[in-house]
Amino acid sequence: MTDLSRYVASAVSRYADAMELTAVPASDGSFGFDFEEMGRVSIVSAQSGEVLISLTRRLLLDGVQNLAQLAGLAGISDDDGQTIHAARNKYDQPVLVARLRQEDIDPTRIEGVLADLDGRFKSLGW
Repeated sequence: MTDLSRYVASAVSRYADAMELTAVPASDGSFGFDFEEMGRVSIVSAQSGEVLISLTRRLLLDGVQNLAQLAGLAGISDDDGQTIHAARNKYDQPVLVARLRQEDIDPTRIEGVLADLDGRFKSLGW
């Protein structure tokens, strides 16, 4: 993983300021925010140079039906044509990930991507 560019780090800081949060990069250069209802937001740089914005829900997935529902959340965003990936982390929590070009990152885009990811989870009552 590479560090986020200054441009992206600045956009993340402006997003955090608007949400009345403090943006402090982790030792690997990524940013993370915990929201009571929405879950864990992570913003990291991919090796390709793109930016990954992920949302992790704090619930445990068990059973094939939940995994199938999670897989069904993946696809193309109706809002902007962004591809959304679905996975689960090592704790069996559901994760949705959007991959964006660095030049497409700004506070409004971060907020829109997170609203899309959150809406996908809410569509399942998660």
